[in-house]
Amino acid sequence: MLAKESRPMLDGILFSSAMHLTNLGHLSHSALKPYRSARQKSFRGAIQAGNNYWALGLTVLLSIAMDVIGTGMDLWSSKLAGCRKLLELGLTKSSDPIDAGQKCALMQFNWMVTMGKTLLMGVRPLRSLEALDCIHRDEIYSEPLDDSDMAFQQQHWWANMPDFRMHLLPREATDLAVEVQKAKDNGDVATILRTMPQVGDLVQRIQNWHPDPSTVAPEYADSVVHFNCLWRQGLLYFVYHDIYHLDSNDERVQGCVESSVSSLESLSWFQACQWPIFMLAVHAKTERSRNCFEVGFVVMHATLGFSAPKSLVLVLQRIWQAADAGASKGWTDVVEEMGIELNILL
Repeated sequence: MLAKESRPMLDGILFSSAMHLTNLGHLSHSALKPYRSARQKSFRGAIQAGNNYWALGLTVLLSIAMDVIGTGMDLWSSKLAGCRKLLELGLTKSSDPIDAGQKCALMQFNWMVTMGKTLLMGVRPLRSLEALDCIHRDEIYSEPLDDSDMAFQQQHWWANMPDFRMHLLPREATDLAVEVQKAKDNGDVATILRTMPQVGDLVQRIQNWHPDPSTVAPEYADSVVHFNCLWRQGLLYFVYHDIYHLDSNDERVQGCVESSVSSLESLSWFQACQWPIFMLAVHAKTERSRNCFEVGFVVMHATLGFSAPKSLVLVLQRIWQAADAGASKGWTDVVEEMGIELNILL
């Protein structure tokens, strides 16, 4: 519907489709040029006209999401910050109630912001994360949007894969990680100590998380348990590593990795769980676990024709090589040296 009303959105969809066909070998790379030019021209024209900011924000959001068709290595953080401004402008200039489609878009935006912060920590300065923030209901909305409503939206649009609580838990973990890192940088030991009980409470809630029932098709029902296991272990790892700053060899970190392998081997798809899988994979030590992670991403690349999973394998191999060589640098150091921003936002 928006593509009928917004030329930038239509041009964005056409460009993403052409890029996908190029990756599949059905179009030459030279065929991309007119689609790219049309997208840039219509977007700039709409910005200058100063109307339909909401559609422009969704166009930017789409371009970030569709980067997984390409390399998945594009610099998306500035786009996401700009997307927030456009979506906010679109909401503030509208007098209509927020509809289900807009709630869906806001949920997707907030999700991408949360995932984005986890990927930029240790790769970009903390001040650069300040431009990335969720759109909170008390800033804009004239009518209340409570968590039960957003939980319904998550079930309606994404079949609770994962459920809405697994939206809120990573958001809380990311906020705590930023708070602890700022205190660490400032030598504020008192703040760090005061934060630790909150972190311990968060770990308990992650461990005791009982996901809301999923509404996936029956043929995928067996994978739901494995899917949720990967999200639990991936988020626990993030808390252990990015808040407690435990070493890769710590038994808790390695416990998360090893606990995920059997679920990974039984999972029938990787969509919507690339983030926990990658986060766990960077600390894989054994040949079996590394092969399991690597094969999974390669299969996803072959099945969907998306290049991002294949790119993740190349990044993982660089990270594992550094770890095997006894390098003191962490996986974020390797990513920073490569000068990329991993797009694992979906």
